Amino acid sequence: MNKRRQAILAVVLAVPLIGGVLWLGASGEGGHWSLVRENPDFGRQMAQVATPSAPVSVDAAAPAAKPAEPAAAPAPVPLTPERRRFILGEFVKAAEKDIARVESDLTAARNDGAPADQIAGKEEQLRNMKQILQRTLERNAGV
Repeated sequence: MNKRRQAILAVVLAVPLIGGVLWLGASGEGGHWSLVRENPDFGRQMAQVATPSAPVSVDAAAPAAKPAEPAAAPAPVPLTPERRRFILGEFVKAAEKDIARVESDLTAARNDGAPADQIAGKEEQLRNMKQILQRTLERNAGV
């Protein structure tokens, strides 16, 4: 696999992982950050998993490999209240910026006489963004 494909594959695999790590609905005790905090080589390990070292051949006559025993899960490291406040603040700033951009796009689409389905799509996007922001703020009310 060439370097460009490896990089694309790494990005495709990293995006859902990063989204899961940044999800703010985690409890204050542990949370998703513990996975990365306890294992500083996590990114390098994920890259190794994403890039096979040699092509794998499938042989119908080969015996099935025995599944490996799962490793013991490390104890979670708590996410500090300061870090949660910082992450929540950054999320709110980014969300407000994106909401303002979509509102601007919606106004421009209305002024330009865009088709009704395009306007409806932007209204739905705006409604969803505001709901996500509201739910995130509700889940993190004490932060």
